[in-house]
Amino acid sequence: MAKNKFTADISGPMRVDKFLSITSLFKSRSQAKQAVDAERVFINGKLAKTSSTINPGDELEILEKKENVDPDISIKFKRIYEDDDIVIIDKPPGVLVHRPQEGKQNSLVDELKKNTTLSRGYSPDRPGIVHRLDRDTSGLLVVAKTDAAQDSLYEQFQKKSISRVYLAITNHRMEPGNGTIASYLIRHPRFRTKRVSLRDQRTKKIIRPESVYPVKDFVEEQGGRLSITHYKTISINQNGDSLLEVSLETGRTHQIRVHLYDSGAPIIGDRMYSGSEQLSRCALHAHRLELIHPRTKKLVIFKSDIPDDMKNLMEQLGLTLK
Repeated sequence: MAKNKFTADISGPMRVDKFLSITSLFKSRSQAKQAVDAERVFINGKLAKTSSTINPGDELEILEKKENVDPDISIKFKRIYEDDDIVIIDKPPGVLVHRPQEGKQNSLVDELKKNTTLSRGYSPDRPGIVHRLDRDTSGLLVVAKTDAAQDSLYEQFQKKSISRVYLAITNHRMEPGNGTIASYLIRHPRFRTKRVSLRDQRTKKIIRPESVYPVKDFVEEQGGRLSITHYKTISINQNGDSLLEVSLETGRTHQIRVHLYDSGAPIIGDRMYSGSEQLSRCALHAHRLELIHPRTKKLVIFKSDIPDDMKNLMEQLGLTLK
């Protein structure tokens, strides 16, 4: 594996991730930290930790990032529609849309690249991707094959003109049965892969858009991103187990999962947000997708059937899709 070696030309001690972030090898401190976590960084011949300190004159060795895709591993998924501009994927649960920078698992993008020309993407490791689904979320995903299609889809997402409808199963009754949930999402202060709704420091209550004025500066300071989710109860049993139809006005990471958790109705199987273990994955499915075709400018609508694992769970709970 190729290596980069150099001597630390600094005036005093510095944390390794901070030092690496100011070199030409990494664009940010988080990217440098990922390299350390991936065991690619050595200080004076010893493996570095994120807590390691670099001193003036220390010898650093950085292993180049290796390509982790296994060409012999295939990921199975359905292409329910494809033309010269877009491809509509029906993603199974358990599949990553794209790999994280230091990821080792093949992704949907890796599989598509084997035989499909994709748009440039908004980062080198995400060609064709204009939105995403979490690993355990199944269902519909649109992928751009040309740069023009990518730009058109991106503009539609920005204008909130693309309709995305999900089905979610929860053990709890939503009150009211139909409604809208809005909050400002931020990264969890300790668990960086998790998201939480921003809360007022004094009252500990979730900050809603209608109450944001007194704490506007705090919201901006914390990087809170307005997140709006609409839901409708489709089916409910005597125990309160519910099948919900959920649509996104905004599309933040983990938005549906956090909003249902905040409402006291975490999604079944969603262990990150306290869901029950009646399903081995989060019971969330991207069921319907509506968009304006980038070339024809006509409305196109796609639907995905509920996967068998969620269908079986619905039968166990006596829930139906009316």
